[in-house]
Amino acid sequence: MALTWDVSKIKKAYRRISKEEFNTIDKKISLFSNPKYYDSDNDSYYELRTETNTMIFICGIFVGIPTITKENYKKVYERIRFSEILNGSAYLKRVNPLTQKSEEMPITLNMVKNHIGLKTNGVKMTKSQFLKKTTQGWEL
Repeated sequence: MALTWDVSKIKKAYRRISKEEFNTIDKKISLFSNPKYYDSDNDSYYELRTETNTMIFICGIFVGIPTITKENYKKVYERIRFSEILNGSAYLKRVNPLTQKSEEMPITLNMVKNHIGLKTNGVKMTKSQFLKKTTQGWEL
């Protein structure tokens, strides 16, 4: 099943980009490229923000909560943070402009809150199913 998503309720899901950036092949190191589109009504180009693209995959595949709401965004954050701590890495990385080295950029509660309204067709998991999946391979 293909992962589908809806970001229409997220105010800053996309960022405006230039025509040159739209036509340039991304040379960024990334697991998933950010979707782009052209809005002919406004003669403007847009790209899905990296944080939003990452949240789509996190909610659609990893945390078992496919939709972010006002009621569950803290729970989504707790599952993301638990997963990041347990696996020793963050879902996002950035290049430090001073050292030019890649650094982990953990997801924050505010990042998740900014994505209230995100909907995916991802798998729903109970707390115990999430814990089992996240700790799979660990011999506790």
